[in-house]
Amino acid sequence: MNTKDINSKIDGAADKTKDLVTKTGDKADTAATQGGHLIKDMTDKVGETAQKAGHAVQETAEKVGHGVKEMATKAAHMAKEAASKVEHGAKEMATKAENMVHKTGDKK
Repeated sequence: MNTKDINSKIDGAADKTKDLVTKTGDKADTAATQGGHLIKDMTDKVGETAQKAGHAVQETAEKVGHGVKEMATKAAHMAKEAASKVEHGAKEMATKAENMVHKTGDKK
């Protein structure tokens, strides 16, 4: 084998190496781009999930708030009814006491 053939084979091997390096670089760029897209998609999904969870929490809070308001309204109504009953009972007792005083006063 002469020097010319050896140089030709070296040049061929160098060209193949350059070609492989270029292909590898292209594959790495493609993989990096796809990885970037994947990360962006995952970030978007996490954001959507967090937003949905936020809406669910907000809806639950609103339901709880409505329930609390309803319970407070019922409690206020019950307290008002109880106060009315006590007031009515007190008026009845006062009337009865007044009647007893009049009856006792009439007997004298």
